[in-house]
Amino acid sequence: LPITDALKGSVAYRDSDYSSFGNKGTYRVDMGYTLNDMIKFRTSYNFAVRAPSIAGLYAPAGESFPSANDPCSSKGTVQTDAVRAICVATGVPADQVFTQAIDLAAQQVRSLVGGNPNLAPEEGENRTLGVVYTPSQVEGLRLSVDFWEIELENIFSSISAQQVLNRCYIDGPNQDPGFCAFVTRTASGNLQTARTSQINSAVNNVSGVDFVAAYDFDVDGYGSFTTAFDMVYYTKDEFAQATTSTPSESFGWYDGGADFRWRANASVLW
Repeated sequence: LPITDALKGSVAYRDSDYSSFGNKGTYRVDMGYTLNDMIKFRTSYNFAVRAPSIAGLYAPAGESFPSANDPCSSKGTVQTDAVRAICVATGVPADQVFTQAIDLAAQQVRSLVGGNPNLAPEEGENRTLGVVYTPSQVEGLRLSVDFWEIELENIFSSISAQQVLNRCYIDGPNQDPGFCAFVTRTASGNLQTARTSQINSAVNNVSGVDFVAAYDFDVDGYGSFTTAFDMVYYTKDEFAQATTSTPSESFGWYDGGADFRWRANASVLW
């Protein structure tokens, strides 16, 4: 939609009707301003909805027995007063904490898997602001910088049984009491189940900066080439399981997978 010769924008809206959730609307607004032949500014705002899949809702229930360590048993790797207090609060008798009496048989835990018919749609907001520089002095060269922020709510999450246990019990940046609701124990304090079916997590906030350098050129007798170098720097990656949980940063903490602040990709297209 041209507003002026230099300023252009677009607006989009879509309404979807789901039998499980009713009507959900999504929309997008973006604008671009061309300052001159070399510099262009751009910005956008998006609101998106993602409905859970049929498998996520209705996959047959089942169980598995993955390897795991009970943080409250003698095998617990972090045996602090803080962990002890959570163990007692979740049903382990005080005199059984960090003892062999509640060690897991064969170091395995019963994990409940399958669909979750209570899954709610995932919702997200995406904001971007960037600039594109195409220098007239170097034909075929394009440089861009984009600042972006994504806020997700009701995120579809699937994590391992050990991650559920770690995030419930072990003191650290990823500790989240919301995960304790997925752990059940027997009357004697032994670990009974850890639920790992897909769930809705409360929030995931991610932001960063994208840097892109691209160069198009021709080689006589060989055709056209496009080279590109894409790099992103994450300024934030926060996650919280429950609305009452304090969001925690994922950087600098290994919990089954690494989260990198810097990521890059180079490509050549012929």
